[in-house]
Amino acid sequence: MQYGEIEIGGIDGRAAFAWTETWEDNGLRALTFRTVIPYDTITYIVEFHTTDPRFKNRPDSIRGIVSTFAIGRTEWNTPLLALGLGVSLLVLGAVASRVRSGPYPNSRHIKLITLPVEADEVDSEEACVPEVECSD
Repeated sequence: MQYGEIEIGGIDGRAAFAWTETWEDNGLRALTFRTVIPYDTITYIVEFHTTDPRFKNRPDSIRGIVSTFAIGRTEWNTPLLALGLGVSLLVLGAVASRVRSGPYPNSRHIKLITLPVEADEVDSEEACVPEVECSD
């Protein structure tokens, strides 16, 4: 492997350091162009590796491709965020309403009554409740 000289240039308005690496084995030749681009909080390494003869013989074209590297800006899609927030609030309101009303909305209006049971319909053992004393 052969290393080229370190080149200092500019990419995305920043100072960048680059070098080439040439690898040759059994007649196969590959070229790698590496660039280090330091930013304030992070450093990027851009690597261009090729065995294509069009690029191996013209390293300036590789430099031109790598020099187009740039970090994009984050742009918020405000209408989509507002729509997502509105749908979330709508679903949350529907769930909260459902929880407040209980599983059956009309169950509050049902009156529960006690049905009388005749003595001959129930065995004396079944009628005996543990909290209540039973006498035989």
